[in-house]
Amino acid sequence: VRARRNVLFCGATGGGKTTLSKTLTSEIPRTERILTIEDALELVVPHGNCVRLLYSKGGLTLGGVTADALLQATLRMRPDRVLLQELRDDAAWVYLNEVMTGHPGSLTTIHGADAPQAMRRLFNLVKGTPQGAAYGDDTLAVMIGTAVDAIVPLHNDAGAYSIREVWLADDAARRGEVAADLLRAA
Repeated sequence: VRARRNVLFCGATGGGKTTLSKTLTSEIPRTERILTIEDALELVVPHGNCVRLLYSKGGLTLGGVTADALLQATLRMRPDRVLLQELRDDAAWVYLNEVMTGHPGSLTTIHGADAPQAMRRLFNLVKGTPQGAAYGDDTLAVMIGTAVDAIVPLHNDAGAYSIREVWLADDAARRGEVAADLLRAA
């Protein structure tokens, strides 16, 4: 978190993804401006300079505010970090753009049992957007590989949260691996 790495927490519903993500936000320096993008008020960030933005899932409200619209708004709000609550639907494209437009240090969650499944799910979500569908699979894999620095799978074993592994992009690169290798492992 302090090194401004983009961390993707994955696991099943109730696996502790949001809990750990919220806990780690306390490591963000107090001098940084944080913006959160959420569809439910879950990311209670203990930080004096935090702006919380809400969107309606599927644009179901009269205003029809979307995650994509909020991302565009955040770019004018001078954030140091933009935290996206959960990757799903069009929010996946928002996440990819967020971390590739000069806002590193993102903490976000996605459903998936392990690093390969999380990467595959992120790829499929991004590819399922109109913007992501315009890119070839190889190009999209490189973009996602550039955006994700760490994947932390969480497990809930009879009420006890656990982390059994952590995938780090830097370690994978030293082994000569790329994000596409993780996609193939899923």
